[in-house]
Amino acid sequence: MQDRCNIDYAAYCNACKRAININDPEKVIFLMVRAQASVPQLEPSFFGEMASYAYLDHRFIAREIIRRCGEEQIAAAPPRLLEQFAADQDFRTLSALVEKGISGGPNAWRTLHMLTCGGHDSWIAEALLKKRMWVEADDYNALHACVQNDAVDVCKLLLEGGVDFDIYQQWAKNHPCGGHEETVQALADHWVELQAAQEQGEQAPSQTGGMSLG
Repeated sequence: MQDRCNIDYAAYCNACKRAININDPEKVIFLMVRAQASVPQLEPSFFGEMASYAYLDHRFIAREIIRRCGEEQIAAAPPRLLEQFAADQDFRTLSALVEKGISGGPNAWRTLHMLTCGGHDSWIAEALLKKRMWVEADDYNALHACVQNDAVDVCKLLLEGGVDFDIYQQWAKNHPCGGHEETVQALADHWVELQAAQEQGEQAPSQTGGMSLG
């Protein structure tokens, strides 16, 4: 390995997966460290893909990979990593992923649904959104999922992070969901407050720090 700098990407991935399969974290980490020097055409998503693969049967290895990854490597990771650790309500790992710049991608609504369904873990969704906005501003499916779960505070954070409620309401006409009128009204009232604050050049009433569109 010390002298190899032209290993095929697919072969390297297979070697890493074999190390994961035999539950050998030291070998996995060694392969992670050597990857950029050993593989000339290393895919940016490599580290995230290996973490996602390890999650299935060896969560400790997945967490170790994530812990050692830098922001550039996590930013290129597949969004399904968020879904996977959201299923476990693993706040520490979810926080690390969000802080290092992972995107929720087109299935961010699935992550938010898992965290807001039933209301027990909505605090995790709120905390992650306060750390960094990982939901795209035009992802109305994500807002809709939270509306359907009556996660008002999470919805408000999405609006404060850039999701346009007026456009969402137009979008929602083709995606009706009854029984959530109080949630929609609360968001409509909050949207009016946000718009008024913006016009006055003031900070929004419930604006949280540390959020940026990503």
